Amino acid sequence: MSIFVYITRRRYSYDRFGESIDKDIWQSVALADAEFRVPTEEERQSRRNSSFLVWTGNPTVGEAWFIWQNGEIAVRNPPKPVIAKAMQLAQKLNARVVSETGELFNPDGTHKGFGGWRTRRTLVQLRTEQLRPRPIGRVTRSFMTNSATAA
Repeated sequence: MSIFVYITRRRYSYDRFGESIDKDIWQSVALADAEFRVPTEEERQSRRNSSFLVWTGNPTVGEAWFIWQNGEIAVRNPPKPVIAKAMQLAQKLNARVVSETGELFNPDGTHKGFGGWRTRRTLVQLRTEQLRPRPIGRVTRSFMTNSATAA
C-alpha cells in the first residue's frame, strides 16, 4: 500500500478548485536548493509525468521524486527526511504539507496529528459538496451530469 504526501495551498489535497502552486515558481524554488536536480532523459522516459524534480539530499533515503501535478507537489511513500524537506519547500511556497488521509506533520517530518478533512467532514460528505451544482452567473452547471441549466 502506498500513500501520497502533498505540498499544497488548497484546503484539501484533492480539491481541484483551490489555489494552485505555479509550476515555474515550484521549479525555481526547488532548483535554487542544491539538493534538487532535473531528471535525466532516461528518468523522464520512464515516467508519464515529466513535471518532476529529484531530491538527493539524504544518502540513507536515496532519491525522492517530487512530482508537480495539477497545482500541487506530490511525493509517494516519503520517509521522515523527505517529509522534512517537503516542509521546508512548503514554507517557501506559502503552502502546507498534508497526506491524502489528512495527516499533518512537524517540521522534522514526524507525525503531528490529523487536521485535514477528517476532523470536520467525511470524504463522502466533501465529495458530495464538490459535486453539487454551483451557480455560474445565470447558469448552473451540474458536475454530476455535466449539463447546464438556466437559472
